[in-house]
Amino acid sequence: MKASSKYKLKPIFSGIQRFTTVDDEGFLGITLFTGGCNFRCKYCHNREFVNVKQIKFLETEEIIDFLEKRKNIIETLIFCGGEPTLHENLIEWIKFGKKLGYRIKLDTNATNSNMIKQLLKENLIDFFAIDYKSPKNKYQNIIERKVDVDNILNNIKMIIDSKVKYEIRTTVHTDLISKNDIKNMIDELKNIGVNSYFLQAFKKPDKELVGNISIENDRSKDLIKNCEDLLKNNFQFWGLRNTT
Repeated sequence: MKASSKYKLKPIFSGIQRFTTVDDEGFLGITLFTGGCNFRCKYCHNREFVNVKQIKFLETEEIIDFLEKRKNIIETLIFCGGEPTLHENLIEWIKFGKKLGYRIKLDTNATNSNMIKQLLKENLIDFFAIDYKSPKNKYQNIIERKVDVDNILNNIKMIIDSKVKYEIRTTVHTDLISKNDIKNMIDELKNIGVNSYFLQAFKKPDKELVGNISIENDRSKDLIKNCEDLLKNNFQFWGLRNTT
C-alpha cells in the first residue's frame, strides 16, 4: 500500500529547504513549508507561502519520495510556513514522518487550539517553536489581522504544561518593537511560566516582504543586544539571533 493512500496525504507544501543545521540545534533537518497563513506579518520573508490563492503546491508523491530517500540520513523534519496548523492534513503528514523515523519540529503561531491539543494528545511533536509577535496591545499592528492573544498565551501554556521541548521567539524590527515592548513581552510570557525565550533581529531580505517597513534604518541588532541582561535574568534558556 502506498504511503499516500494509507495516510491520506494531500498537497499542503509549497517549498522545501533540503538541508539545515540551525533550525533544530544538534540535529540535521529538512524544512517543509506549508502554503497559506492567517497572519500578514510586515517583516515576513515568506511572501510566496502566505496568500493561498497564489501558491503552487508540490505534488504529494514528490514529497513522499524525497522523505523516504533521506530517512536514514536526516534526523529532523521541520514543518514551517506560512502557518502549518491551518491544514487539517498536517497531522497525517506528521504521522507519516514519524513512521519514517524522523524527529518532528513544528514552527507555529499557536493560534489553532484544537490542533495543538490533538498533537499533544497523540505525542506527535518533539519540539515546538512558537512565534510570539509582540506585547498584547501591539499584536494587530504587526500581523494586520484580528487575533485573540489570550488564546495564543493559553496555547503556549498548554505546550509548557505538556513538558514537550519548546522555545518562544520574537522577531524584532525597530519600526515595530521597542525595548519597553520587550519588557512587556517578558512579563506576559513569564506570567504563564515560559523559561525559554529568544530574540531574533530582523534580517534584511533578498526578496519582497509581506509588508512595507524600513530596511535601511532598522537597528534591531543593537536593540536586542541591549536586552541581553533582560533575557539572562528572566529565562533559563535564552539567546540572541541574527546579531552579526
